[in-house]
Amino acid sequence: MTEGAAVRPVLIVEDDGATAELERRALSRAGFTPQIAASVAEARNRLVGGRYAAVLLDYNLPDGDAWNLVGLARGRRPPIPVILVTAMGSEAVAADAVLHGVSEYIRKSDGFFERLGGAVERAARVAAADEEMRRNDSLFRTIADNAHDAIVLLDGSGTILFASSAAETMLGDTPAALIGQRLADFIRREDRADWQHDGMVPPLHSAARQIYRFELRGGQTGSVEPAFATIGEGDAARTLGVLRDVTERVRLEERVRHQQRMEAIGRLTGGLAHDFNNLLGVVIGNLDLLRDQPQAGTLVRELAQDALDAALLGADLTRGMLAFARRQDLRPTHSDVNASVRSITRLLARVLGEDISVELRLAEDVWPVLVDRVQLETALTNLAANARDAMPRGGPVVIATRNAHLDAEAVTTHAAHAEALPGDYASIEVSDTGAGIPPDVLNRVFEPFYTTKEPGRGTGLGLAMVFGFVRQSGGYISVDSKIGCGTTFRLHFPRAAPPEVAHAPTPQTPSAAPLGDGRTILVVEDNAKLRQLTVRRLRAAGYRVLDAADAAAAMPLINGEATIDLLFSDIVMQGGVNGHDLARLATARRSALRVLLTSGFADLHGDGEVLPGPSHRLLHKPYRSDDLLRAIRLALD
Repeated sequence: MTEGAAVRPVLIVEDDGATAELERRALSRAGFTPQIAASVAEARNRLVGGRYAAVLLDYNLPDGDAWNLVGLARGRRPPIPVILVTAMGSEAVAADAVLHGVSEYIRKSDGFFERLGGAVERAARVAAADEEMRRNDSLFRTIADNAHDAIVLLDGSGTILFASSAAETMLGDTPAALIGQRLADFIRREDRADWQHDGMVPPLHSAARQIYRFELRGGQTGSVEPAFATIGEGDAARTLGVLRDVTERVRLEERVRHQQRMEAIGRLTGGLAHDFNNLLGVVIGNLDLLRDQPQAGTLVRELAQDALDAALLGADLTRGMLAFARRQDLRPTHSDVNASVRSITRLLARVLGEDISVELRLAEDVWPVLVDRVQLETALTNLAANARDAMPRGGPVVIATRNAHLDAEAVTTHAAHAEALPGDYASIEVSDTGAGIPPDVLNRVFEPFYTTKEPGRGTGLGLAMVFGFVRQSGGYISVDSKIGCGTTFRLHFPRAAPPEVAHAPTPQTPSAAPLGDGRTILVVEDNAKLRQLTVRRLRAAGYRVLDAADAAAAMPLINGEATIDLLFSDIVMQGGVNGHDLARLATARRSALRVLLTSGFADLHGDGEVLPGPSHRLLHKPYRSDDLLRAIRLALD
């Protein structure tokens, strides 16, 4: 053996000394380091304490059974290969050798010693390869069973040959039970279109990572993102698949997309409502003037009133759109949730009809909230009416209240609380036992003008108004529904701080529209027709009126010498300076100037206040002539 060569010991078990010596020499020439044991007992002692590349075992030993030594060698870790040699071999001995796991069987015949080194070399190499494979298999199973992702091995037909522990959590069956099943059978049929061979084998070379919907965890549907790789070629080819459960990620992405869609619809709806309110303002104002003309006949007044009634219904629609867009005017007060629910119950009994009963399940000591009570009662009425429509044969509408605390984990892990902030909430639940809402409809129930009711039975704004009101109140809304079991809407409002005692007197609103007294009003409105109508109204009431289309045209008048008692300005205007900004600039120039702002929606300013100063008031569009004159007088006084 050359210096530095690896020592590869081989145990020779042979009771004939001459034969053992010849075997030793043959193996030494082949590069092994032979050791000789003359008996079964000696061989057993050497096997227990030594490490050998192979065992060369004589079949006929006088003091023991050769098969016991074979079992002992094969039971070592790593197993030691055994080459059985015999002078009188037979088919029966050869068969026993195979059954006992002997690596090779050699007869002591001509050329035996020349063939001995090659036989031991082959047995040692095979054993080393088997051990390497065993270690790799053990390493693979350890990695697979400790991986968060599920790992599967498939044959050419897509049948599972191996499944990791994570596959049980994902696919709802034990790894042993998964073997023999097709992976494609767990995929929803409509998602199998791009699988090769009718869903038998997954696409292995797709440029984009595909997400499939699997039947997860014993029947629940989840989303899985698989990655596949081919191992081997031809009939021996296998497919290694790594399946990542992305159910929560997909749900989060869907929630984000839904929120973005709702925000986009809200912005669009709010903008449309604002523009429509300007148009309605012109229509309502001119109809008011037409109806009140002294020379107008009875027919003209009736026609004007009919048109005015229709325009006011249009104004109600815009209020619903503004509610969804969270741009309605709210008057929040410190409210007792249980008291609000009890007060609306009497009304609901008349609205819902005799077939519908109202059951209250009110928790004690429900936290107070800061909400607009009128809007809250309107929201509950709307939800109760929807519950009634879901139960055409009648049934109970259950209204329940409770306190709820949301921590950061609840907000991030539960889909129902995805739009909430951590904190304390008072919750109101409205439940029915009706038909339930299908999943594809459930995702759209809060969208404006989306309705499944028959034409003429709804505008599609009811739930949109509830959604906008709750969100504008700082809360969030969630809904659960199951086909055939009913639906539950939950309104969650933030817990309110203790109320402050207010000492300021409440201004009294005049009962009749007052006339002007010659004071000067600056009207700033970018809608030309509405501006002209407003100027006409105010001048007819006895005011002096200056007008401007935007802030750029108004500032020279404000900076001029003319007396101005009141600034009446729209909030949303073109030119980059809105009504809030104009009011600040104007009052900085004229400290005694009174301000009345108007808008199609309650346009929250950057600091969170509706109005920029305590002396500033707000008049909502569209407004009637009497509303305008009262608001002007209140602002001046």
